Amino acid sequence: MATPIKDRSKLEVRAVGQCIDAAQYCSTFDRLRDAICRKRPGLLIRGVVLQHDNATPHRANLTQQWLKLYVVVVVVVVVVVLVVVVVVVVVVVVVVVVVHVVAVVHVVAVVYTSLL
Repeated sequence: MATPIKDRSKLEVRAVGQCIDAAQYCSTFDRLRDAICRKRPGLLIRGVVLQHDNATPHRANLTQQWLKLYVVVVVVVVVVVLVVVVVVVVVVVVVVVVVHVVAVVHVVAVVYTSLL
């Protein structure tokens, strides 16, 4: 597990195959929260977003209690993917509508100029 902090002055690296349990996970959160308090205190007021999958340390009662205690917003990976898909669909629909509007305007302009 890598735990980058914005200025990248600290990076925790674990050996390949070494598992992390809920206690280590919450300990990492404590250090991260302390670093944010020192370096970017306004960030905690706005809220921190964590991206979790369904890993065992993320589901553990200890982790869930920590998250509730510090009022951290958790975003599930699936939700993030769904939001991205919805945004892509909306962009595609907007592009299609714009292309059709441009085509209609072009046809109207051609008809109008032919009538003159």
